[in-house]
Amino acid sequence: MDSLGATLFFVIAVLGALGSVEVSVPEQLGAEVGQPVKIPCTHTISGSKSNVMVEWFVINKQGERKRIAYKDVTSSVTDPGTGYSERVSMDSDDTLLISKAELMDERVFLCQVIAGAAGSQEGKTELKLYDAPEPPEVDYKQTIQSVTEQHPSEIGTCTSRNGYPAPMIAWYKDDVLLPSITTRNEEIYMVPRVVKEASGLYTVTNKLYSKLSKVDKDSMYHCQVRYQMMNEKKHTLDSEKFQITLHYHTEVVTFNVTADAIIKEGDDVRLHCSADGFPQPDYTFYKLV
Repeated sequence: MDSLGATLFFVIAVLGALGSVEVSVPEQLGAEVGQPVKIPCTHTISGSKSNVMVEWFVINKQGERKRIAYKDVTSSVTDPGTGYSERVSMDSDDTLLISKAELMDERVFLCQVIAGAAGSQEGKTELKLYDAPEPPEVDYKQTIQSVTEQHPSEIGTCTSRNGYPAPMIAWYKDDVLLPSITTRNEEIYMVPRVVKEASGLYTVTNKLYSKLSKVDKDSMYHCQVRYQMMNEKKHTLDSEKFQITLHYHTEVVTFNVTADAIIKEGDDVRLHCSADGFPQPDYTFYKLV
């Protein structure tokens, strides 16, 4: 064997004798705001296991890492002045424990295992935060709206507060989903708005505009907020249902006479006049002579 081959064989033999480190962490993890979080870090060390240290870091948007906790053979320490000093710890199997999740925790966490001569390895977990919004509230016009309006009328405004990530709002008419059209037109459209509050949570609003006709006089409207929680689960919350008061012209007038089959002089006779418009018109009776 030449000298180069002997040297290569020696290096491989030494590396094999020293061992290796393998680290396993979940690629992505979900958590609810305000709830405790556990981020596991499983590691396997072959060969020398002396001087093992497990460290947890957070990584900012610039890719810089800051250590927040570590554990070695003698101690388990939470680093001071990191924003996590009062909220994190490590349990016996090196899992990182966050006592109460905050929106700032939506970031990448890194677990690094150093095992002396066996080397080191690391793994990254992206933590995603979720917070269910408040049930939607609707604000609708109590005044009478007219079918004679040339442009779509404002039906109502739907609002849902304190959600994360920003939820979506959908509108229903008689329990049928309305098309989500945000381009202004002469039939139906919606105006959505998203506001990020100082807390980091989102308030979403959505105004519904629709061209009205007489067939809408008995229609029931409501809105629905749609949001996502952990494990990609979809959730919904519905608002109360409401009905608009519609002004429409009279198209049909009905006249009825209530009396016995044969009317004799002196009998009581009731004349009924009704119209299908709203509000009901004034009625005037005339006697033709």
